[in-house]
Amino acid sequence: MAPQDTARHLLAISHGRPTSVHDALSAGLTRGQLRAAVAAGTITRVSHGVVTVTHVDGLSAREAHLDAISAMATTHDDLVFSHDTAAFLLGIPLLAGIPRDIHGYHAAPRRHPGLFRHRGTVTADDVVTVDGLMTTSPWRTACDLARRSSLPIGLMALDHVMRQRVLALAGRPDLPDHEVVEFSEPMAWAMAELSEQVRSAKRRHGVARLRHAAAATSPLAESPAESFARGHFLSAGIPIRGLQWRVIDSDGTARRLDFLFDDYLAGECDGLLKYEGADGAQALRKEKRRDLALAGVGIDTVRWAAGQFFTDPRSVISAIRARRRSRWR
Repeated sequence: MAPQDTARHLLAISHGRPTSVHDALSAGLTRGQLRAAVAAGTITRVSHGVVTVTHVDGLSAREAHLDAISAMATTHDDLVFSHDTAAFLLGIPLLAGIPRDIHGYHAAPRRHPGLFRHRGTVTADDVVTVDGLMTTSPWRTACDLARRSSLPIGLMALDHVMRQRVLALAGRPDLPDHEVVEFSEPMAWAMAELSEQVRSAKRRHGVARLRHAAAATSPLAESPAESFARGHFLSAGIPIRGLQWRVIDSDGTARRLDFLFDDYLAGECDGLLKYEGADGAQALRKEKRRDLALAGVGIDTVRWAAGQFFTDPRSVISAIRARRRSRWR
């Protein structure tokens, strides 16, 4: 049996979880097949008598990383996954998408290949379980990321958790999300939760970065790209008057602006997908009419692609600064 076939067989009986060599042998595999698969890299020995699938053709990168996380949990009692790994498990947006390392809080001082062990205390309130894996809570995870990251990356995590908390606290699935996140009462409750997290982190490294990011956190950001862009704007000293700002254009149509920088300049973060395919030209014409209607009430619009800030943030910042200077003149 080829190593890939051995890995597929093991994957079928283990459902992606680490499994004992005894169970693998009972399922019809041989020690020789397991050794060959380990040598080929399709199977990894997690510990004595325990193996896990690491590579199978057709297995996604996400599935492979989940498998590695599960394998790490089997060899580390009381390991609480944190930071990038917790964000990955909880669906909190990450700049890299899939983390390179596995992060966690663990009391044992010994090192383990592939595990980035963080020091610190984690209370029971800061731990949740995801598919049987202990991980830091959404708020604790977002705050940990904000303590150790730049403002744009910190806002990606904090905005996401804040928006999800406001939606959950409001309990209004009958209404559009963009309306629910403006409710003042659930927003105040979520802000209080974040403030408590910031207070509990007062003795941790990077708390100043966390306070800065928490002060700028908003549930109004509708995508990680908007949060990331706002972090760059604030870091560059570009003031933002409002997010998802409501205006009436010259056609009498109610609009929501991703960013309002001042009374005369708006910013729109566009996904490229809506300009692709058969309907792309129509979407482009629609956005042009929208910009003209906003110009009719004195609001100029700067647009950028959602991914542009991840590759070339300076170009967008320069464009906005230039547009503001031209309006002043």
